[in-house]
Amino acid sequence: MAVIVVGDRADPHTQQVIALLEGRGSDVVVVDIWADWSPDLAIIADGPEPQLRHRGKVLRPTSVWWRAKPRVGRALTEADAFVARERRDFLLGIVDLFVPEAARVNDPFAQESARLKIRQLCVAAQLGLRIPPTCVSADPDAIEHSASTNPRTVYKALSWLATSEGKFLFSSLVTAADVRAHAEHVRLSPAIFQRYVDKAYEYRVTVVDDEVFAARIDSQARPETQVDWRKNSEALSYEIVELEPDVRRKLCQLVRQLGLRYAAIDLIEEPDGNVVFLEANPAGNWLWIESATGAPIGNSIANALLRTDPSNGGRSLELRGYRPSSGTVSAPTEERSGPAD
Repeated sequence: MAVIVVGDRADPHTQQVIALLEGRGSDVVVVDIWADWSPDLAIIADGPEPQLRHRGKVLRPTSVWWRAKPRVGRALTEADAFVARERRDFLLGIVDLFVPEAARVNDPFAQESARLKIRQLCVAAQLGLRIPPTCVSADPDAIEHSASTNPRTVYKALSWLATSEGKFLFSSLVTAADVRAHAEHVRLSPAIFQRYVDKAYEYRVTVVDDEVFAARIDSQARPETQVDWRKNSEALSYEIVELEPDVRRKLCQLVRQLGLRYAAIDLIEEPDGNVVFLEANPAGNWLWIESATGAPIGNSIANALLRTDPSNGGRSLELRGYRPSSGTVSAPTEERSGPAD
């Protein structure tokens, strides 16, 4: 029996959770898609019941932590990209064949659709969470019309962009005139254009099963972080707070409905106290929040990985259980402990 961890061995998030698991006596098999690949796993399919072997012995994983993230800041050759795809598909096969859906944090198949920001916004709205008026398009006319009806408009990417120099694409304010002036570029790729929401505070809410860690961020304290707090996150203050019960309940529902057990959610608190949902990252970073506030997020992830043992009839091993949910995988982003996403 073992927990499989799919992630970067050099990632401090991975290192912390592995240490917590091993400290509780759990066997951990770490598979690094990128730098430190371990070719000691084998799927043997020579009959109706396939076997997973690790170093020649049958391995029966109890859970998997899927923290495979895209590699940021390094260009991949065609050969490197091919090798990464082969490794990823091999690991997806292991998860699909040998790890019950309820024992995946997260289920990588559910995570693929859950990462779609358009889907997140629709699910959030269906659950009664406030969302900003949104236009997703590459049509300059539609975008210009939407922007002209907003006091201010913010541009957001549907996915992410990080250059080989380590530069990130952040959210930014745009105007209808900007869209008109750069229409030939706007047409190249769809993007998210939302009414800018005035802020009192922002929140990074980390949800692990039914545990919720809400970190309030004083993003308006510095000019450079007022639109996107990630531009200088190290200079900001963070405080763990209690969300309104209704908001907390809806966020847990959102995570479950997306087919996830873990998500890092971004919210805005408006000056009048209303809370607005922005997005949920199924593989978002959390270690800097833990370091700044002492919130035991890593411990909760370790608990989640030990919580359900399929060989034990699904009974709870630690803390309380959770309600599993079904879901339907993108190439693995490399990052460290900070809030790059």
